[in-house]
Amino acid sequence: MPKKNEQHNPNEDQNDHESNAEIMQDEPHCEDNHKEEGDENKVAKSASPEIQLDIVIADGKALKLSPKTCNHVFYEVGVNRDEQALYIRLTGNEGGGLHSKRWIAFDDIFEILDECHKQQCIIKSTLLNPVFIGGSQNNAGFMAAVLRSDDIALLRKTEKDIFTHQTTIEYEDNKALLLAYVDGHK
Repeated sequence: MPKKNEQHNPNEDQNDHESNAEIMQDEPHCEDNHKEEGDENKVAKSASPEIQLDIVIADGKALKLSPKTCNHVFYEVGVNRDEQALYIRLTGNEGGGLHSKRWIAFDDIFEILDECHKQQCIIKSTLLNPVFIGGSQNNAGFMAAVLRSDDIALLRKTEKDIFTHQTTIEYEDNKALLLAYVDGHK
């Protein structure tokens, strides 16, 4: 359940990447295997250290895209009251893999996905690369997994390939639900 009205100061965070190698499983059994005691879900330094965010989804979790693993990617969603803007960031993952932990404006993601939704195009995760400032090749794939999660539900896998995506039929409704977090923090 999302934690509402939790204040987060990005200046408190230290690390920008995780350094574990990704572990692939031969025969995954997709059960909830998140380990609470590990450092996989730690939060890190923000791209905009001066902003204050109200965390609206503090413990988001999405299954990675690869069919060879049942590992998850973790994320947070926050609202910047001053900007009246919604942000998202990757906070960790099971099995390792470098990724950025910087806050990304949902407006930048919507700018890309809105056009794809209008054209009903099939996209690859790399289409999300422009929302990241440098960093790991995992960023776009991990973010695509988050955008396909049940809580965000902006993307879905295509029938053609597990690594390609389309916007969901409910894209506009789900986008409105996410933006409602901003309205709730005026």
